[in-house]
Amino acid sequence: MKRTKENPASPWLWREDWAEGRIHFSESGKVLYPFVLGLALICVSLALYWYFSDTIQSSSKAALAIIAAVPVFGAIAILVGIVRLLRLRKYGRSTLALVANPGVIGGWLRVELHSKLQPSPSEKVTAKLKCMHRSKRELGSAGEDISMKWSSEQVLESALFTLNHDRTSTTSINFHIPYDCTETSQSQAGFYAGQPNGHYWMLEVKGNVHGTDYCAEFMVPVFKTVDSAREIEPAEY
Repeated sequence: MKRTKENPASPWLWREDWAEGRIHFSESGKVLYPFVLGLALICVSLALYWYFSDTIQSSSKAALAIIAAVPVFGAIAILVGIVRLLRLRKYGRSTLALVANPGVIGGWLRVELHSKLQPSPSEKVTAKLKCMHRSKRELGSAGEDISMKWSSEQVLESALFTLNHDRTSTTSINFHIPYDCTETSQSQAGFYAGQPNGHYWMLEVKGNVHGTDYCAEFMVPVFKTVDSAREIEPAEY
């Protein structure tokens, strides 16, 4: 709230990580949930089997299908948790440094990825910038709807990754953002982040590499500023 009051006309400074110019991503907050969900589903399936054990032979096909499907979904959830755990152990925390803050509508998003990702020439790494829209469902309906309004993807060649002395890598990522795109909504920035309606921007980096694949997502600030222009000249990397 303090940042909002101090920078009312600069919403890209409302979030602490945006203001510091360093956005972090880690699987640590996502590892536990799949295991809990998977174990819960398996426990539910055992309870259903025990409850219907006397009548399971005469149960309807629909009931049998449900009893059989629940542990399968539980196993899938646990598998997802294992993949996230392996990814966490291999890559730890990745950081996206904002070379320029914010990303500019009718301009460029310029960032640097600091990670443990070290692809070989034969391995594919992609970066995808997405403008997303989050909207609350109609009254009486739970949850929210999320849709993608614009996206751009590029391949990050292995030559773009500079290896550091601490066994990490640094790579520059640059995206041109068309002038007619929608900027980050104030409802998705700073103190108001996570509100049910508005636009926000995500940068997704995926690496199809040996062993555990790399995957990281970062919410990035993208706004219209005095530097926004309908036509700009190509950037030189």
